[in-house]
Amino acid sequence: MNFMTNQQLDRYIGLAFLTLCVCMTPYTSKGQALEHAALNYYKYAHDKAEMSLTYTYEHSPQAVVQQYGRGISQMEFEVNAFHILNKNSRLWGEVSYTNACTFDIQGTENSDYDLIYPYVIADEVGGDMKSEAYQFNTGYAWHHKRWTLGGTLGYRALLAYRDVDPRPKNTIGHLKSTVSVAYDINLTHLWSVHIGGEKYKQATGISLYNPYKTVLFYHDTGLGTDYSRFSGKGSSTDITGQFYQFSMAYYPKTDNGFGAQFDWKNKQLQKVLSGFNALPLNDLRNNSYKYIAYYVQNNLSNRWKIQSSWYTANRKGTENIFGSDASTTYEKISSRQYYNQRIYAGTIEGLYSWNLNHKHWYEIAPKVSWISNEQVHKRDHRELDYTWLVASLETKAHLLFKKSTLHLSIIGQMRWVPRATCNFDIQQYTFVNKNHIMDANHQQMMTINVRYDTPWLVADKQIYVMGSYSHGRYAESLQTHRGTCGLGIIF
Repeated sequence: MNFMTNQQLDRYIGLAFLTLCVCMTPYTSKGQALEHAALNYYKYAHDKAEMSLTYTYEHSPQAVVQQYGRGISQMEFEVNAFHILNKNSRLWGEVSYTNACTFDIQGTENSDYDLIYPYVIADEVGGDMKSEAYQFNTGYAWHHKRWTLGGTLGYRALLAYRDVDPRPKNTIGHLKSTVSVAYDINLTHLWSVHIGGEKYKQATGISLYNPYKTVLFYHDTGLGTDYSRFSGKGSSTDITGQFYQFSMAYYPKTDNGFGAQFDWKNKQLQKVLSGFNALPLNDLRNNSYKYIAYYVQNNLSNRWKIQSSWYTANRKGTENIFGSDASTTYEKISSRQYYNQRIYAGTIEGLYSWNLNHKHWYEIAPKVSWISNEQVHKRDHRELDYTWLVASLETKAHLLFKKSTLHLSIIGQMRWVPRATCNFDIQQYTFVNKNHIMDANHQQMMTINVRYDTPWLVADKQIYVMGSYSHGRYAESLQTHRGTCGLGIIF
C-alpha cells in the first residue's frame, strides 16, 4: 500500500474501531458490565482525544414507554481524551453537556425513571420536559512490575423542568468513585478486582402558577397502586441513595484466550416527603448480579469472539406506615415490603471480523437473549409477568480509502413475547395499560449508522461526520423514527 505511510495506516485502522453503534435492548433487560479502571491501562496503545457535537430528534404519535415520552430533541457536546503520561501511567477523562426537550412524558414528574421506579410522583397531565445535564468523569491507572492500580471519579448534575402547569423542577446530583487493582498472573492474563461507591440525590418540587387550576398528585407504588393517604399532598420530594459495586475479572490482556467477569451492584434509595418534616415514605433496594464468560482469538486478518452472560436483578420496595397526624408530624408505626420485581436474562452473542489487514474489512455480530420480567404487588395481590425472546444481527463495513475512512453498520432486532400474564384489571390504569400493550406484543427495530472520517486542515487531525437512523414497529401499528447527526474532531 504505497499511497499511505505505515504510521498513517495504523492510525486510520485505529480510528475504525471508534465506529458508533446503537444497542437495542429492552430497558429492563440487563445492566452493562462494570469497567475496571486498572484494565483501562491496556485500552489504547497511543494517545487519543475527541470532541463531538450531535443532535437527535424523534417525535412519535404515541410513546413506547409512557415515562420516556413520545420523542426527544437533544443537542450534546462531548470531549474525551486518553493520554499516556509515561510507560507506567495513563490518564483519561470525559466532559459533556446535554440540552434536551423530551416530548409528552406521562406517568412521572421525576427524572431518572429507570433508577427510582416505581416510587415516582405523578399526575394525569404530564407534558414536555426540558433538561440540562453536565457530566464529568476522570480516571488514572498506574503500573508497577506485575501490579496495576486504577481509580475513577465522576459527577453528573441535571436540571429538568416544565414551563407550563404543572411545573416540576428536578435537581439531581450524582457522585461516583471507583478503585481497582489488577495483577499479572502470566504473560497473557490479568486478575482484576474492582470496588465502587455512589451518592445520589434528586430533589423535586412542583408548582402551579394558575391559581384556578387543580391537579391531583399521587405517589405511585407500582402496578397501578398508589399511597392513597398522601394523594394530593407532598408535591415536594427528595430521593436520596447510596450505591455499591464489586467486580472481579479474568482478563486476556493480549485479546486472545478465555476471559470472565462477575459484577455485583447494590442500590439503596429512600423517598422523603420534604414538606412533611422529611417523612420517609418509601424505601427501595435493588441487588443485581452479572456473570460473563467469553473466548476471543485474534490474528493478522481475522478476529472472532463468543460470549455468554447471565444477569439477575431483584428490586424490592417498602412502604412505611404512619399513625395519625398531629400538626404535620407523623409517627412511623410499621413498614411493609409490598413491591417486588425479578429480572432474569441470559444472552449468547458472537463476533467475527475478517480482512483486518486489508483496506476494507468487515464484521458480523449475532446476538440472542432470553429475558424474564416478573412484578408483584403483594398488598393488592397484583402480578404482571413477561417473557421476551430477543434476536439481533449487526453487520459492519469499514472502508479505507487513500486519506479517509467510511464506516457503515446495520442493526436489525426482533423481539417476541412467548408469555405475558396479568391477574388484575390493568385497563383501569391508563399509563400501566399503555405500557403493557407495548410490552406484551412483538417489536421490530432497524438502525443504520454511517460515519465518514477524513483529514482536517491541521496536520495529524481527523474530522468526521456521522448520521444514524432508527425505525421501530410496535403494537397498535405504531411506527417510530429517530435520527441523529453529528460531527467531531479527533486529535
